[in-house]
Amino acid sequence: MPEFAPAGFLKRVGAAAIDLFVIYLLTVLAITLTCVLFQLPLPQPDRIEAADVIVALGVFLLIGWLYFALTESSPRQATLGKRALRIMVMDFHGRGISFPKATLRFWGKVLSGFFLAASISQQQPLHDGWAGTLVVTKSALPPSGL
Repeated sequence: MPEFAPAGFLKRVGAAAIDLFVIYLLTVLAITLTCVLFQLPLPQPDRIEAADVIVALGVFLLIGWLYFALTESSPRQATLGKRALRIMVMDFHGRGISFPKATLRFWGKVLSGFFLAASISQQQPLHDGWAGTLVVTKSALPPSGL
């Protein structure tokens, strides 16, 4: 297995914050457009019902899954947040990951929690171990530019 420097905890948290903000904006946009197109009432902050929360959470998870799986399995191997902080996802051999592997990584992240990196040896959270992936700093990559 090639040696790569794992991305630090603070970089991963920073990237996650950016990505969660992007997913939040996409979720609000999707719900708003759906309400406008189908002439449904927009949810009101003072009258939010359990069904509104469930629908919003479902849309958030669907958009989050597609966002993470599509961007991390792309040739850039990174979400917008990871790109901003110069980190990327790869398999244990330094190669890009497939959409199914990125999907496994996303749902593992949802199940295990986003911020376990601080408590796991070698800064590898459970979801990366389950999916067989690493998050590395781009400056630590070999000259071939993997």
